[in-house]
Amino acid sequence: MEALRNDEMRMIGVWGMGGVGKTTLVKQVAKQSEEQKLFHKVIIVLDITEKPDISEIQRRIVSQFGSKFEADEDRAARLRQMLKNVEKILVILDDIWGKLNLGKIGIPHDGDDHKGCKVLLTSRKLPVLSKDMGVGFLLNKQVQIV
Repeated sequence: MEALRNDEMRMIGVWGMGGVGKTTLVKQVAKQSEEQKLFHKVIIVLDITEKPDISEIQRRIVSQFGSKFEADEDRAARLRQMLKNVEKILVILDDIWGKLNLGKIGIPHDGDDHKGCKVLLTSRKLPVLSKDMGVGFLLNKQVQIV
């Protein structure tokens, strides 16, 4: 939760083997973020899959705004504008398997595009987060035996 409070951290990653609780963890982070009012809106897209469908990811995000896309509109531009209209927003993308072009989806993530937008990613593969996505803060979710 400290990483979410840090204004300098815009992209956070959680990695670990399948079944260790990454999805459960980010659902809890979403819930606590809302309860603590860290963000004005929290968007969560679960199960991105090995072969991500950009249109489906966009649809799932825009539906959390209670909206839909028009057939011929520029989805990425509209989504980017919707996200920028929220002063502080957390976008959680769960279970990514490879490089995901956030700009193509419409998620502001670089430079000064929207400093109030944080992205939280989960993956089974550390290199996907550290190299492909350029995540600055990584958390390793390991198996805990009790």
